[in-house]
Amino acid sequence: MGRPNGNFSVRLWESRFCQNLYLHTSSWKPPAGVTAAVFFTALQEQGLAWDPDALQGVLVYQHFQGQSSAYVAASANSWETVDSYIGRLQELMAELGDLGIGSRAYVQR
Repeated sequence: MGRPNGNFSVRLWESRFCQNLYLHTSSWKPPAGVTAAVFFTALQEQGLAWDPDALQGVLVYQHFQGQSSAYVAASANSWETVDSYIGRLQELMAELGDLGIGSRAYVQR
């Protein structure tokens, strides 16, 4: 059968929790130079990274520079919380796209 597709994988991940999550899965094309480390650092700095204690945040489960990559925004609270994460994530993605390869705005420490 091969590996499960993205949405199925996310549902398997969700099943580990005692409570259902509101999930939004999607993809984007990270620009060249935005490595997984750079993207994760940016998510952390913006307060968007998955928080297992709060059961909410963004989890990137597939990242390829310059190619289609996948993420999930999840929350145990509500769709409104997920929508808030998506809005803030889209702003971050646009900012990272505008910065280009040589930017030092988000570098791994």
